[in-house]
Amino acid sequence: MSIKTSKDKVVLHQQTFVESLLQRAGMADCKPAYTPLMPNTQLVAAEHAPDTPEHQILSAKDTAWYREMLGSCLWLSSLTRGDIAYACSTLAKFMAAPTTSHLQSLHQLLRYLRSSADLA
Repeated sequence: MSIKTSKDKVVLHQQTFVESLLQRAGMADCKPAYTPLMPNTQLVAAEHAPDTPEHQILSAKDTAWYREMLGSCLWLSSLTRGDIAYACSTLAKFMAAPTTSHLQSLHQLLRYLRSSADLA
């Protein structure tokens, strides 16, 4: 976290953290997105979802990755990035059993962070 001060304000900035998060996620060169979630996204829990490929529960390895990346996003949202708070809290509801559609929404959030990494 970098802190920039001037005569009348203090700005907290986490561009370096966002860049390292994207690097860890393997998405440093991903296509940017301009919204944290796709408009009209309807996410449902695995037990209430239809039996389709978009709603298959992730493997243990993918679930661990989902939790790690989302945990970093939650930390980021609580400190300096209120713009991603809704997306993070929505995705966090499904940490126990994330599905492919939840993973796709997390990728959308990470692509949004790439396009807005320099926001303070």
